[in-house]
Amino acid sequence: MTIVLPIRLFAFEISLQKEARNKKQSFLTREEVIEIGKSLRLDDESDIDEALQYLHNVTIILYYHDVLPNIIFVDPEPILDVLSLLIAITYVEQSKLHLIAKVSNSERLRLKDCGLFEEDLLKKIGQRKKIFDQDFESSHMIKLLKHLHIIAEVKNKKEKEDDHHHIVTDTENKEKIEYFFPCALPSYDELKAPSTEIQPLLIAWEINKSGTIRTESLAIPQGLFPLTIVHLLEREDVDFNERFYRCLDAMSLCVNDEYTINIINRCTHIEIRFYDEKKYCSEIRKLVEDAIKNSGNDLKVSKKYSLVFAFKCPQNEQSYCIVKEDNSSTRCKCQPQCKVLQGDDDNSYRCWFSDYQSSSPGTKASSEDPPTKKRRLELTTDASPAQPHQDSTTVNPDSDGAGQLSKNWHGLIIMPLIIFTFHQDTINSLAVFPNISRNGATCS
Repeated sequence: MTIVLPIRLFAFEISLQKEARNKKQSFLTREEVIEIGKSLRLDDESDIDEALQYLHNVTIILYYHDVLPNIIFVDPEPILDVLSLLIAITYVEQSKLHLIAKVSNSERLRLKDCGLFEEDLLKKIGQRKKIFDQDFESSHMIKLLKHLHIIAEVKNKKEKEDDHHHIVTDTENKEKIEYFFPCALPSYDELKAPSTEIQPLLIAWEINKSGTIRTESLAIPQGLFPLTIVHLLEREDVDFNERFYRCLDAMSLCVNDEYTINIINRCTHIEIRFYDEKKYCSEIRKLVEDAIKNSGNDLKVSKKYSLVFAFKCPQNEQSYCIVKEDNSSTRCKCQPQCKVLQGDDDNSYRCWFSDYQSSSPGTKASSEDPPTKKRRLELTTDASPAQPHQDSTTVNPDSDGAGQLSKNWHGLIIMPLIIFTFHQDTINSLAVFPNISRNGATCS
């Protein structure tokens, strides 16, 4: 990638790098940056702000003025170190944890099995690796990760001890704050069969090359799934459902304390399973769609790729029935066309795209026993259009590989065992999630 940089900004960037090296740190404070700017005749703070924003936009520095106005990252190393070490904790044996930080076994299991940690764990990592100081504290890191939707804040009251593991206990029965980091979780071992009463809805980006629609080519950007989960958990009406999945690539969420949705990363698409009354399917679709669109904005998904809904083709397991823009018909490769929406006698497909109201008092529960229904689902949505994402590749439905859609992302986290998409505007890289099976624990 070629970056056109004005001479004065080039000198400014070099001076920032030099000052950071002299101080043996990877960031500078705003006061230090202002002094450097003045030496280069950037006398007005507005000029310095514009210079910092420009260097941030072309990914030379990281500057998040909205959340960390006093910190300019000349090198993202401290951010990457913290996140890579958080994930490393879940893989390292207890006997070797001291090489990373003085972490208790309960903290390690809490992160590994539940994806949860407290700020104190970041402090321990920072002390061991000398990452934080008076200018860049663990609380700053928390603010940044929340701002980037890498973690979600979770408030839990007193925890009950689990028979098989740890579980951190708040002896004073006070509310405490934990943070959910989905990339620390294991992959799922297996999934139960979906309900046949409500067919799983698929969401993905369809690849359109040279104006030709290729029905079989769906893909999602790497990193989209954990971002989507965090966006959903940031809502007041969405929480974990502890009875089903909490994995790197499969998550069960509870809406309004009543309705269960399972969201699964299928590499080529996101799969949504819903187990309650059909009349709520369209609201659930909007809820997840908004979260995916917001995540697509974070990842700069290109306009040349279209976000589409689809179903697995009932005639060909390796193909899709893609929902047309009218939300009332589909297209697929089959001849004759499947027409799953038009010929949907039992409403198992069409319920996702209608204001269907069940005429019976209730709908037969699936084998996974969703929560008891008490009141009508009321959801508020905030849809926003998907934004560009560069240089994508396609993945066929029968492919086991992860659709690698990343040349325009928000940052890079490279670690010995996993590479995770960490989004900072327009940094280029690749994200890969290995399938590593581990036994999970019940997280309450």
